[in-house]
Amino acid sequence: MNASTTTKGTGGPAQSEDDVLRWEERYRTYGELTGQLAWVTNAEGEVEEDIPLWRTYTGRSFEETKGWGWLTSIHPDDAERVARRWKKAVITRTPYETDYRVLRYDGV
Repeated sequence: MNASTTTKGTGGPAQSEDDVLRWEERYRTYGELTGQLAWVTNAEGEVEEDIPLWRTYTGRSFEETKGWGWLTSIHPDDAERVARRWKKAVITRTPYETDYRVLRYDGV
């Protein structure tokens, strides 16, 4: 499973509600068409929108995934590194790119 993350609310020019809705629809469509997972976080790096593909793959509910809960679906050998890099990217507002293993709904 490939994942792509973007953060909203990090400053920059004000956007209209229509702009934000178009932007969010573009990311949803991207995930559906490419099979890649994309999610949107708040300025603190917390997942705040439902990610149906993530729920299907991991078997975890939105309640389990929101905030920083998504880290519980990362392979234990990768989770600390992933969290550290994600937090750094959020704080420094720099691009985030890393590889990690996501645990499937059956634990594999």
